[in-house]
Amino acid sequence: MGAGILWLMSARIGEDPPGRRSEYLVVAALVGATALFSLPILGNLSQQYMDFGPHLEFTRSLIRTGETSLPHFVFQYGVIFLFRLGLGFGASAVALCLAAMVATTLVLYWIFRKETRPWLAGLLSLAMGVIGPLSLVTLMEQELYLGYITPNTYHNPTLILLKPTALGLMWFGLRAFDSGVSKPRWGLVGAAAFLSVLSCITKPSFQIAFLPGLGLLTALALVSRREVDLRLCVLGIALPSFGVLGWQYLVNFSDPSAAQIILSPLGVLSRFSDQLFMKLVLSLAFPLALTLTFFPQARREPLLQIAWATALFGFLYSYFLAESGERFVHGNFLWSGYIATFVLYAASLVVLLRQQKGRGMALCWALFGLHVISGAIFAFTQTLGKQYVNWW
Repeated sequence: MGAGILWLMSARIGEDPPGRRSEYLVVAALVGATALFSLPILGNLSQQYMDFGPHLEFTRSLIRTGETSLPHFVFQYGVIFLFRLGLGFGASAVALCLAAMVATTLVLYWIFRKETRPWLAGLLSLAMGVIGPLSLVTLMEQELYLGYITPNTYHNPTLILLKPTALGLMWFGLRAFDSGVSKPRWGLVGAAAFLSVLSCITKPSFQIAFLPGLGLLTALALVSRREVDLRLCVLGIALPSFGVLGWQYLVNFSDPSAAQIILSPLGVLSRFSDQLFMKLVLSLAFPLALTLTFFPQARREPLLQIAWATALFGFLYSYFLAESGERFVHGNFLWSGYIATFVLYAASLVVLLRQQKGRGMALCWALFGLHVISGAIFAFTQTLGKQYVNWW
């Protein structure tokens, strides 16, 4: 994926050779900075049981038996591939997640580079790798994670792998509302279908929020007689996703004696934290401020519409759904809110970069900076050996 992004950037920029070399230097610096930031966190958390431990146990079982009970298995097969190339088991997990984090940074750079200069696009891409809720408010209580809807978590390897595909699907969703679409774009449809399937088998958390969000916007476009590429929406995104998600549902929930999806308003989050409304506002301070401050412009931005629609369904899952039995405390529906918040921050940054200077912009950048500081503190605590969980 990283190589593909580099090719796209070089093809798009079309600058003179010195300018292109400068661009490559920025990209190389991004790769190096992402690696330096990520390795201490991944090195620590890959040695802890939560959540790397269970996923590595699934991988060991897959090697022994040739079968897996987990219907999202990209992490498992990725680790096995690197392991058979000669890397250690833990090192394979770290290398795979590091590759995903680098890919995420490069995809973000490609998105932001369309709006601003290379150095600023690079800085914003790095900032997105650490950005978190405004947990400075609860820093003294060492509550930096639980109860928040945080855009960056580091202890779950499948969520790390999901981020670049989630960003890619947001771009495909945006292309569905291109103007002047008449002829079929089968290449785009095929690429969207591939990424949709990949997203589901990596972790279905994004797709279960993205699908209804995109469906809602598609329905509104049809009602208002605006252009929408139904081939891309239906054949490229909806049908492949529903096929895989249906199979995953049968694997996970077809046994009535096993865990089932239940309605549990605030049940999971309140089990671990309090002050949930305050923490929701602190989780979304930047995108909320951006949307309200520049509402006339923001409401016309298709990318932000898709991001907010996806976030809406992600929050509904996070706050109202759970799994019964012992999996209740796993909080697996929380991941939808987390990944939706991540792409919402990215979309909000794109819209902010398009605005004119003024007090509203200064406020938004100030809030963004506070989010980055809060997230950087949380990221640092995740390098502190077994004490990392004390800062949750």
